[in-house]
Amino acid sequence: MGTSVDMGEIVATSLLCGVFVLVLVCSHKALKQKSLFGDAAAGWVISVCVALLAVAGLVRFFGLLGSRDPPSGQTGSSGGLDFILLPYVALAIVLVPLSILAVFRKKKKP
Repeated sequence: MGTSVDMGEIVATSLLCGVFVLVLVCSHKALKQKSLFGDAAAGWVISVCVALLAVAGLVRFFGLLGSRDPPSGQTGSSGGLDFILLPYVALAIVLVPLSILAVFRKKKKP
């Protein structure tokens, strides 16, 4: 009675974990440079929230991890949630190629 784990779900989970860490580190670094929130603990809490919203938005918009259709009794329209998650998804999508470009740019300088 074991459950079979799809290889695609393993890959998607590992990619989402990588995106979570990337957004967490980048947002914490940005918050640390702008001392808007006082102590370091508040910066970490806000960074974790931003990273969680980015990953939740990626799962919602791209249907990762086998997200299911809404039950038959519900309409499935949650435009408000999509509107809130959209900037976080854009942040996650933009940070990945920018971080890769930053790594290659630093390596080429003598």
